[in-house]
Amino acid sequence: MDYARQFIFASNPLRLSVRQWLVAGGVLGIVLVGVPCLALRLDPFVPGPDYRLPYDFSQDYWQCGRWIDDAAARDAVLVMGDSVVWGEYVAPGDALSGELNRLVGTQRFANLGVNGLHPVALLGLLQRLGGPIRDRDVVLVLNLLWMSSPRHDLRAAPAAGEGEQVVLNHPALVPQFWPVVPRYGAGFEQRAGTVVGRRVPFLSWASHLDATGAYGDSLLAESAEAPGAGGPQPGAGPEPEPRIDDPTPAACRGLFVAVPPPSPSPHGQPLTWEARGVPVSRIDWPLAEQSLQWRFFRGAVEYLLARGNRVCVLVAPFNPYVQVPESRARYDGLVADMVGWLEAQGGLVVIRAEPLPGNEYADASHPLAAGYARLAGELAADPRFRPWFTGGAPALAARQ
Repeated sequence: MDYARQFIFASNPLRLSVRQWLVAGGVLGIVLVGVPCLALRLDPFVPGPDYRLPYDFSQDYWQCGRWIDDAAARDAVLVMGDSVVWGEYVAPGDALSGELNRLVGTQRFANLGVNGLHPVALLGLLQRLGGPIRDRDVVLVLNLLWMSSPRHDLRAAPAAGEGEQVVLNHPALVPQFWPVVPRYGAGFEQRAGTVVGRRVPFLSWASHLDATGAYGDSLLAESAEAPGAGGPQPGAGPEPEPRIDDPTPAACRGLFVAVPPPSPSPHGQPLTWEARGVPVSRIDWPLAEQSLQWRFFRGAVEYLLARGNRVCVLVAPFNPYVQVPESRARYDGLVADMVGWLEAQGGLVVIRAEPLPGNEYADASHPLAAGYARLAGELAADPRFRPWFTGGAPALAARQ
């Protein structure tokens, strides 16, 4: 018998006809698109007063997208930015949006701050999840911390040996191939996987389940470690070494764990920058045209304006007391150039916040509760900002 003639080269013994391939493709499409849509209906999202994205879900873009959809649907003023908006060292009601709501007497301002959302990631977030943000009132907060060093500005390439180990906030929101972000050192496989994940709702939902499952695991760990709960007790000796394998795998734990409400307490200790031991230092601020983060912040502004939004850019107060005099002078020049570009665009309001008293800063850029109250009061007193209180923000002006 001629066995060579009977051999059929194939990677899989199951061979489908064209019709079967079409059926398989249809079933796969239903899973990839239909299951996430069904999950939205089965998992109601009802944010409470002064809601903000829970800290443990800062990179859960599925949950972030739901919050953006809800806030935009309620016609709230969307306050967008990083942890300065989110309120790292204050309770939810004491962040900027909470203080503004307190002054206006209603839940008009929505806290869309996301921890670690540098301007490069901000533009990525808008491009990925900003569909509902059209013809809305938006307050965009600029935190110059992201320009304070080549590393923060992402214009410094990874040093030799760092490679993919470079810590980068929100890598999934960074451009993967173009434009080039020098600080982003991921390999091709990770970049390609991120691009695919952005376009497949099922993968975004699966990441959300990972986040909720990890949250559920942390709850179980806290319960096990509590005194009297049967876990490790104080003074009971060294903790066991971490395991790579999970003896009780629960791949679907995220299906049965609800996203928690935001913690009512500050995430970080509400201490002043002096009590925290932040040193006075020299900050080599770049020129505006050198800054990669500023380039992407301009892109975020242009994105919002192009979609008919009424935009107010608030330049957050950076702590002048942590800078030597030469750095403060360079900082003032940088801010002046940025404000000049913003004011030249037309169709938006630009407000540069006054520096806060030293005891109202928690670090170089985050206010404490008293600082947010002061900042909200200054905004309320500014006639340029009053329309954002009353709901009559000026229509988009013609751009030059």
